[in-house]
Amino acid sequence: MKVKICGITNKDDAQMVCDAGADAIGIVMAPEARIRNRYVPFEEAIEILEAVPPFITTVGVIVNEPMEKWVQYLTYFDLIQMSGEETPEDIPLGQSIIKSFAVDEHFTLKDMLAYKVRGYLLDAKIGKAHGGTGETCNWEKAKEAVETGKPIILAGGLNVDNVVEAIRTVRPYAVDVSTGVEEYPGKKDEYLVREFIHRAKNALS
Repeated sequence: MKVKICGITNKDDAQMVCDAGADAIGIVMAPEARIRNRYVPFEEAIEILEAVPPFITTVGVIVNEPMEKWVQYLTYFDLIQMSGEETPEDIPLGQSIIKSFAVDEHFTLKDMLAYKVRGYLLDAKIGKAHGGTGETCNWEKAKEAVETGKPIILAGGLNVDNVVEAIRTVRPYAVDVSTGVEEYPGKKDEYLVREFIHRAKNALS
């Protein structure tokens, strides 16, 4: 099971989650993340990336950015996660993109599959927020998405208490967590990070 720790805001947390065994880290460059103390300007994100060793995938999280911006970001990040209202036509370089979807009453597999991207992240939909709410995704719909054979990344409200059940229910390619491993908004808790990664990676053993 692959694990992405999202919402990294500083070098110390970046190094810690890598040491704990994370497969990927996410840095949120969407200004709306200020309300949860997770926004990192691009220039600061570059500095955080200096703390990431080889073979850890770095993911820049954006919302409704123009193509020239995210192409620039790909100079530094391995992948870009698009968490806004981007259309399939907005993403001509799909092999470098993870597309995030709000799993609500409007979510359909047909709409998801219209995107030709590297991975598909399924999150909860709460109000106008584009993820990071700490609310649980609809696992039944996520399970249906997994059955398409696409690499599904399960996000939304995961924590040390429910990640094993989530993995055993949905069988995703990877899990993504931010709120569930925080000491407080914007700061990761080392115990929770290590415990989450351990439980996720052993959930199917």
